[in-house]
Amino acid sequence: MSVKIYKTAVLLAAYNGLEWLNAQIESILSQSVVEVTLYISTDKSSDGTEDYLVRTYSSNESIKLLHTGGVYGSAGANFFRLLRDVSFEEFDYVAFADQDDIWAEDKLIRAINTLDKEGANIYSSNVTAFWVDGREMVIDKAQPQQEWDHYFEAAGPGCTYVIQAAVAEKLKGVIIQQIDAMNGIALHDWFIYAWARHNGLSWFIDPVPSMRYRQHATNVVGVNNGLTAAKSRFNKLSDGWYLKQIMLIANVINANEVSVIKWVKNPSFLNKFKLLLSVPSCRRRIRDRLGFIVFILMLRKHEK
Repeated sequence: MSVKIYKTAVLLAAYNGLEWLNAQIESILSQSVVEVTLYISTDKSSDGTEDYLVRTYSSNESIKLLHTGGVYGSAGANFFRLLRDVSFEEFDYVAFADQDDIWAEDKLIRAINTLDKEGANIYSSNVTAFWVDGREMVIDKAQPQQEWDHYFEAAGPGCTYVIQAAVAEKLKGVIIQQIDAMNGIALHDWFIYAWARHNGLSWFIDPVPSMRYRQHATNVVGVNNGLTAAKSRFNKLSDGWYLKQIMLIANVINANEVSVIKWVKNPSFLNKFKLLLSVPSCRRRIRDRLGFIVFILMLRKHEK
């Protein structure tokens, strides 16, 4: 009996990743059962990342190096570039990869089999964080999805996302059509989760970790634990970054008329009360619900 070989496009955003890229690329190309084509977009780097990729992988037919010339300024913008510029017509699935992780050999086929079993459109999973000193910790993002959580958080690390190619094509259309409105959206994983759930697509979050999630000083998001991470989260609440991201994403995905978004935009005493009653529907994890309460209490009239 023949085994179906699924064709999967893996999108990798690179920036100053010389120290980690080789191990990550090898783990992606070593995926079992799945036929992988790896697309790499490099933000302008200072450590020789671009030259290394050209020198090492330009002759590898499984790797496509996208033209480098722009400064994207964030991993999110670089991933949006990949979604915009890569054609998915010949693929069955599309996946995302950071430059510094290590994938389990069955990462993609487990995701694909799970999507088929669950009848879902998009997959994400827990990860095993690891540090240079040998520490490891499972990062649990598999709490039950809530009615409105997608407007306020991602489904987990975007590097675990695996999407049906037909869905990725629809997502590409939105990004191309809304290219100006997309400016300023920092996190591709949050945006994709919000867009998918808002449009009624089915999402499965796997409690089984699919990869080793490297932790180091230059992580864009990382594990998000400890006092330093708590201070960073509070700063994003107090300086308006979190509110701005909510508004930008809601605008692009046409969610401005969703009741919970209307309450955030017009935080009257009554609307704040409604938000407080709705906290369990807005964040999946108890700790994050406490942070969301702080966000609500800090809300002021949103300036258009």
